[in-house]
Amino acid sequence: MMQRIFIMKKGEQKMQLLKNKFVIIIIILLSFQLLYAQDVLTGIKIFSVKWGKKPENVLFKMLDFEPWGVCDFWTYDDEYFYILDTMNKQVKNFTKVGKLIWSIRLNYHPLYIWPLSDSTLVVLSTTWSEKYVVVKIDTLGNVLKKSNLIKVPYSYRTAFLRTGKGYTYVQSSDYVIILDNNLDIIERIKFPKKISLFFNKNNIYPISGKNFTQNPYLKIFKPIPYKRGVKIESETLIEKVNVETSNAIQRLEGVDDYNNFYIKRIFWEDRRKEKYLILKISEEGKEISRKFIITKSKHSMNFKFKIMPNGDIYTQNSNKEEYWIEKYPADWFDK
Repeated sequence: MMQRIFIMKKGEQKMQLLKNKFVIIIIILLSFQLLYAQDVLTGIKIFSVKWGKKPENVLFKMLDFEPWGVCDFWTYDDEYFYILDTMNKQVKNFTKVGKLIWSIRLNYHPLYIWPLSDSTLVVLSTTWSEKYVVVKIDTLGNVLKKSNLIKVPYSYRTAFLRTGKGYTYVQSSDYVIILDNNLDIIERIKFPKKISLFFNKNNIYPISGKNFTQNPYLKIFKPIPYKRGVKIESETLIEKVNVETSNAIQRLEGVDDYNNFYIKRIFWEDRRKEKYLILKISEEGKEISRKFIITKSKHSMNFKFKIMPNGDIYTQNSNKEEYWIEKYPADWFDK
């Protein structure tokens, strides 16, 4: 009899342990959900233009569903929009209501646009192979200057553009090519081993991390002011931010003029919903906010997100009929 009671008690203890484990798992899951509370923002639609063959449209539609879209854009005060009509090798200037003002035809496909000053912009264009050209234009539709061909090995086709204090930075996977105000190449910087670099104005932010693993992480280190001949050495790297998560793909999207970092994450279960978590992090490494943004992109776009110098975030969106831009003001991410 005593043996039977002992066996029953032992069984009850196992059941209780299982219940306790179950409760702990539930608590962990609830904590995770609270940590990533679904605070989903809805953007303000501020610009749209139809797909089509006419000059006032963007993208020559050879098929009913064209897989390439507009790669990038720029805007001043949401009044005028400079759209890269990539497939047509054109830069187009529209008003906020979608009226075409002017169009510039380039020799190569424009990929990225960034302001050099209040009245000039630089455009990074490519041959789709190993070569890039930087073109300086003004807001009136004039081409002011073109760089020589910039050769970057095939694996570095993800090059993008930044500017600061008269310099233009063409950044790839392992190199940054620096051009002066005349678009002459003055320096090439090779990244240190296992370190990539992110340029913002006149600062270089060394970064290390893994963006697509079971436990991806991102470390951002103390900025180094750029000057010609600057050395990027491991002993100068001081850890500033270390953001970790699991089951996600993440990327540093940009830095604003107040040295706040914007990290985009997409969780594996949300990858088909195009729902992204935006983390805003101060230069001291403190998390300011985390908000979800949903894009509606039916066309392939190199840069869905645009982090503006003042902290506003813009997204590029599309369906089969039109391309449009949505705005998320900076103060939406302040808490």
